Amino acid sequence: MYEVEATFGARSTTFDAEGEIEPLGRPPEDLEARIESEIPSFLGVIQQVPPAFSAVKVKGVPLYKRARRGEAVRPSARTVHVAEIETLRAEGPSASLRIVCSGGTYVRSLVNDLGAKVGCGAYVSALRRTRAGSFTVEEAVLPEDASAENLLLLAEALRPMPHFVLSDENRAAALVGRPFSFDAPDSANKVALSDSANRFVGVARVDCGWAHPECILPQEVHS
Repeated sequence: MYEVEATFGARSTTFDAEGEIEPLGRPPEDLEARIESEIPSFLGVIQQVPPAFSAVKVKGVPLYKRARRGEAVRPSARTVHVAEIETLRAEGPSASLRIVCSGGTYVRSLVNDLGAKVGCGAYVSALRRTRAGSFTVEEAVLPEDASAENLLLLAEALRPMPHFVLSDENRAAALVGRPFSFDAPDSANKVALSDSANRFVGVARVDCGWAHPECILPQEVHS
């Protein structure tokens, strides 16, 4: 979940305030109503083109590196899911939006495309992530305030993810990164792995009844 401040009446080469800003004219007087009328077209499963200045890789090279070198960058559209867009405030050329979306969604692209639909352009002037999975910003602490008392155990940190208890055979496979078959929930695409003693082992990607270890703790961590 994100809260974003969007500035209308201009567009940016990076879709945010860091890029070159091109004024496009005064936003409409009924900006909030125009935003509300266009929001439905961005909800659900949509095709979205990432910004040219983004970390998306093409042939192993992030797009932003190509863009900074002055190369012509044409990102391919990606499938994303936008569950909700709510207008929190609209005043003058600015609007505050709350956006609930899937991983891989570029809020900068959403705002840029919304500005194009409204007809006056828009770019992100401020962005704040308020929730990631089941974790909210209210639970966060500043780095200087972190202590053993407010650190989460790995099992708790991965609580949104299905957990799978490994047999000794599958644990041995996971520790060397070897895929193994198992019965996973149909909706699971990643699972947290633990051993029979309830010790965290790592995380695996699920594909067609097979677990592919992606992040495994060194074995000595379990001793």
